[in-house]
Amino acid sequence: MLQSVTPLALTAGGGGYTAQFSSPIVVNNITTTRILFGFQDALYESTNQGQNITALAPAFATNDGSIHHALFYGGTTGGVTNPDLIYARSGATVYRRWSTRYGSIRDRGLTRSC
Repeated sequence: MLQSVTPLALTAGGGGYTAQFSSPIVVNNITTTRILFGFQDALYESTNQGQNITALAPAFATNDGSIHHALFYGGTTGGVTNPDLIYARSGATVYRRWSTRYGSIRDRGLTRSC
């Protein structure tokens, strides 16, 4: 069963989000009320089960022309659980966030090996 859900509020990031034919959605591995949405114009985060979404900076699409999705949300950092951890791929670039303290996802410059 397919279901379309529209968030109640977009809390940041301009005029709205742009869904793509195949938009990846990932539930956090640590805190299941947190969700990542990989839309065409940006990566969006919800901390309240999709009631509100916030665009993360910098803006980038989270799949390539072949519709390969690469999103990881919530894990461990240094052996400690970390619900803020994000790895997201856009083309040949991997972005990573360890903490919300820094406010953005940083380009780690990691490239595809194949």
